[in-house]
Amino acid sequence: MGLIKGSLRPRQIDQRFIRSVIDAGLPNPGATVAIRALPQVPRSVPTAAMFQGNFSAYPTTIYEPGQGIPYPGNIIPTSQLNPISLKLLKIRGTPASLS
Repeated sequence: MGLIKGSLRPRQIDQRFIRSVIDAGLPNPGATVAIRALPQVPRSVPTAAMFQGNFSAYPTTIYEPGQGIPYPGNIIPTSQLNPISLKLLKIRGTPASLS
């Protein structure tokens, strides 16, 4: 009879767990929590030309890393593009293929 009675009765809340939640700075489990969304910030999407190293439409001058020399016409030579990054871009796709 004790086995049946114990299995039908709900388990008591473990007070050690509740105290650890409150001690961790989390809200009281019985309280209501207000959730607010963060403000949305507009972001730019790289163009297909940017994926090929052509930043001529970009208003900021692009400089060669380590040397501080600006790239002519804001175009990075394909020989200086990272081959691993180029493979990842093929997997991800260009902006035209995503729309």
